[in-house]
Amino acid sequence: MILPKGATSITTYFKLIDPSDGTPELGLTVTNLDMSYVRDRASPVKDDATDLGSINAGYSAYGMYQVDVTNHPGLYRADWPNAAFIAGVDRVQLCISGAAIDPAYIEVELDPLSVGVPIALDGGAATIAAMLTKMADDNGGADFDAEIDSLNKIEASIVQGVPHAIAASAQNRTQGTIDSGSYASTALADGTKFQISPDGANGLDIDMTYAVGLTALASGVTIEGYWDGAGDFINIYAWNYLTTAWDQLSDSGTRMNNAGSDRDYGPFALLRDHQQDSDGEVKIRFTGDSVTSADDLYLDQVLVSALALGGLTLDDIANAVVSHDVTGHGDHKSLAHYVALLMISAYDVTTGDTATSFTCSGLPAIADYYNFHHVRIHDVTNGRFADSWISDMDGSGVVTLGRALPFTPDTASEMYVMNGLVAPSEIQAQIESGGSSLAGIKNKTDGMNFTGNDIKATLDSEEVTTDSTSRTASKADVSGLSTHNAAAVWTVGTRTLTSFGTLLADIWNRLTSALTTNGSIGKLIVTNLDAKISSVGGALVGAVTITEATIDVDSVALGAIQTDEGDAITGATVNFYADADTDLETVLYYGTTDGDGGYSVQVAAGATYRVKAVYTGYTSTTKRVTA
Repeated sequence: MILPKGATSITTYFKLIDPSDGTPELGLTVTNLDMSYVRDRASPVKDDATDLGSINAGYSAYGMYQVDVTNHPGLYRADWPNAAFIAGVDRVQLCISGAAIDPAYIEVELDPLSVGVPIALDGGAATIAAMLTKMADDNGGADFDAEIDSLNKIEASIVQGVPHAIAASAQNRTQGTIDSGSYASTALADGTKFQISPDGANGLDIDMTYAVGLTALASGVTIEGYWDGAGDFINIYAWNYLTTAWDQLSDSGTRMNNAGSDRDYGPFALLRDHQQDSDGEVKIRFTGDSVTSADDLYLDQVLVSALALGGLTLDDIANAVVSHDVTGHGDHKSLAHYVALLMISAYDVTTGDTATSFTCSGLPAIADYYNFHHVRIHDVTNGRFADSWISDMDGSGVVTLGRALPFTPDTASEMYVMNGLVAPSEIQAQIESGGSSLAGIKNKTDGMNFTGNDIKATLDSEEVTTDSTSRTASKADVSGLSTHNAAAVWTVGTRTLTSFGTLLADIWNRLTSALTTNGSIGKLIVTNLDAKISSVGGALVGAVTITEATIDVDSVALGAIQTDEGDAITGATVNFYADADTDLETVLYYGTTDGDGGYSVQVAAGATYRVKAVYTGYTSTTKRVTA
């Protein structure tokens, strides 16, 4: 059974069986029965059943009533509390039990994508068409524009879903003997039976195929017939196309026990994985352990129930949403807004030269326009992606990457420019290692050894050329350039350089005292420069690595990104926002989760950030952490 999460006022019907002989229970006092439900990984919730008083009574939580002793022997109505179906889990098990009955169960799959009752959105009408209008255009609820709004295709193609039943189209006998009839005999409840008996040594095993198709969703299977074999029984299964195994649908209370005439079995709920994606096929199987050839399985009617979608498929919806123009979508929590934040534009690779440089068409004809932007390269030919960042653009389409790709892009590749900058830690690493794009900074500073025709030459007695005489002189010849010889320069008036006291300090203080403008390069040099630039490269950018083990502002580890069932999510994006950005509008830093749901993101130190993970079909809690 499939219900949308949050469903209310749910009524179900249970067939209650006498455990001693498998016959229907008639005339039970419902107030002696217990109704309980258990949600995934939660404690059971139980209450005593109350008597509804009549079969057509209004909904009442925990209410029960016997349907009809004559026409529906053993069938009881049961109303369930709304708390059983609230969001938070994917399944809930319903159970009715008592002293004189075999416990009866129904599993309910809570599917958030199920089409429920339309509701009014933002002042619109409570119809599917009105809901789609509001979701497609949140700018005042304007009508669809047939010229620019591709979502009008959805409105045009949606029709009310029509439930219908599908008969078998084929059969496959693994064990047993077909005594009469075939799969075709199970289309109508007309008394014409499909009769199968067990093999003398191998039992009974037969399945039937149902061509549900891709424009309908299989929801359950109903059976009319009986098993004639004392001491044994028949179980019903459905093939799971995801796990490639048979799922047992029946249990001790719902299986086909020994009987002498037709009975109704089911409906047994079918899951989405019981329907093949490629062609919509469904398979139903009947098996038993009896090896008595005189035993027989009689199938009068076996039908798969399905909801016809009227031509509207999930692909139709996805294609319309993807092609919809997101212009004007200002809702900061909408999917369209998130997409607009993540990617700026896409460009085709026209010349794939190397793993670090290639040419793209359509790029802005401005040098350095996207420098330091994060990019994702799509190798369309081989179906793979790689991330890097732009270190240089020449304005004519040539792009140079700061980190080499694991492949060389070809002319079928695409480059996606993302709305985010490369992490400061990577720029720092380039400076320290002398990377190809930023090596010039390090090389220039490390190369300043002051050799050649400069001040150091005179101090080291190297040869220099004077401007006035164009002649070469050594320290020994200095006297020839002045009326004082070398000795006189050093000793005249008995003065020495040391006799000037604080002269050198005074000169330095004078040179630096005027550099007082805060934020100017001169002031920054005076304040910070006390070593060769390459020796302090690690201090140019302050960065802190945040992982799932980092303690947040509430003194709790951020934790790995996991589903509600505790399974790690691989490939989720972990975004970091400024603490003041309560609407989570601008991503400052981000990373991607690994196979364990963990991550490692470098952020600027000394600030508090808001952290939120983003992944399709998954919503995380926003946390705060101080770097």
